[in-house]
Order: sequence, then C-alpha cells, then structure tokens
Amino acid sequence: MRLAVAAALALALALASCSAGIPNDGTPDLAAPELGVPDLAAPELGAPDLAAPPPDLLACSAWIALDGGLCAGTPLAGTCVESYFAAAADCFRAAGPCVRDANAINLCFCDGARVAPNGDYSNAAGAVCMTQQLHCTTGSSCVTYRPYTFTSPAGVLSWTIDELSPTGPINDVTCPGDGGTTHLDPMQCPSIARLAFGGAACHVGACP
Repeated sequence: MRLAVAAALALALALASCSAGIPNDGTPDLAAPELGVPDLAAPELGAPDLAAPPPDLLACSAWIALDGGLCAGTPLAGTCVESYFAAAADCFRAAGPCVRDANAINLCFCDGARVAPNGDYSNAAGAVCMTQQLHCTTGSSCVTYRPYTFTSPAGVLSWTIDELSPTGPINDVTCPGDGGTTHLDPMQCPSIARLAFGGAACHVGACP
C-alpha cells in the first residue's frame, strides 16, 4: 500500500514539473523568455543638400552672360559690333526664363525686363536700352531679306541679312560713326544672337 502511494505521488510530481516548465531535477526555470528587442535606431534619412540654391533662385538667372566679354572667343570679339551690343546688354540685364506673349508684350522676363511690340528693350527699372526695328519694303520678303536697325544711346546700327546670296547668307553691318559697312556675321556671337533674336526660345504664355 505504501509503495503504491509513493509511486502515485512520484508520478504526480513528474507531471506537475512538465506542465510548469520545471526540470526533472526539481529546479524551477527562472530565465526570462526571449523577446524581440525593438529597433530604436532612427531610420536613415537623406541629409538635405544645403549647397543647392532654393528653386526660386534657380528659376531667375542671367539671360545673357556679360562676364569675360560679350563675344569672347568668337570672330566678333573686339569689333564695333560687339561693343555696341555689349552696351545694350549691360543696360538690359534681363533675367530668364522668359515668356513669349503674342498680346500686348512680345517678351517678358522674370525680373521685370521686357521687349515690347515696337521693339523697345526695357530693363527691370523701365529704362529703354535699345530699340529693334525691321524694315520691310514692297516686293521684299522679311524671311529672305531682312533689314534691321538697332537704336540705343550709342547710336544707330544697321544690320541686313540677305538669305538669297548664292554664296550663303550675307550680313551687312554698319556701326554708328563707323562710316563703312562690314560683312561680319553677328550670329557668330551667341550672346548677340540671343539678344537680337532669342525670343523664339522663350516659353509661350501670357505676360503679367
């Protein structure tokens, strides 16, 4: 009888130790269960580029580069054509981008400079720096034969582009007070080309 009771007691203890997570040696397992440690490290965020200028400064920049000479490195460098348009560009100082408007104003720039339908180049302060006029006569085409005059405080410069020449376009340019006509091609100077005919590169829209 005592043996049966002892056996039953031993069996009960064994079952209790299994259900309670107690090892067979009777020592309770006090180790804490393994829990996932949360990752408290901050997520990697891209550092802001402090060197980049804000978008509004990127949107309004010099339309014609004046540093180093208007036509440096071109056949126009050091000529009366360069000095004439350099003075006009220095006064105009438009900042792009620009808008080409078919209504009251031909071109308008983000700094307030404008080119009006009558050919006036006005800077941001409202001063007229130069006026461009195209003179078309009866029987001539403004596409193939284009006589221009540019008027500024420096005087009047005439520039005729003859696209019908069998040897290629001929540019006849007469500077103020020069007394003669040269065959320099102002279009070989990108800055003059942009100043005189750069409106085609402007966005089509409405000027304020």
